[in-house]
Amino acid sequence: MRMIKRALLPFHKEGFTLIEVIVSLILVSIVGTMLVTFMGTAVTRSADPLLNVQHGHYLNQIMENITADYKILMTENTEPLTELQNRIDSNQYSVEEHPYAVIENKRIRFDKNAETEDSGGKVLKVTLSYRGLTLTALFTE
Repeated sequence: MRMIKRALLPFHKEGFTLIEVIVSLILVSIVGTMLVTFMGTAVTRSADPLLNVQHGHYLNQIMENITADYKILMTENTEPLTELQNRIDSNQYSVEEHPYAVIENKRIRFDKNAETEDSGGKVLKVTLSYRGLTLTALFTE
């Protein structure tokens, strides 16, 4: 039986030739490069939604601190909006050393579907920004 196999396959060798190994390596490297290029940005940008949620949480917590302080000011102070306006500008409501930027901190009034700035207005409009996210709240007397 052994003689028949040798007679049918006279040039049979075990293993791969050098050309087969080189071609296999080239094909694997091309497929690997395509996979890294396709998946690379998806992997590096996959944490962005989680960071946006975390930044939104910080911003919401800052606004909650301002609201809680305003409720206390309403019971203790005769002009709570003026005091709150001054405190917001001092950036004292930061949470865990996450400083926010004050976009708007002004008194306004509403006239026929439009808001106008009014230093004696009874509504305080506060807009805060933190790492690309903004949040607006209105405080009234």
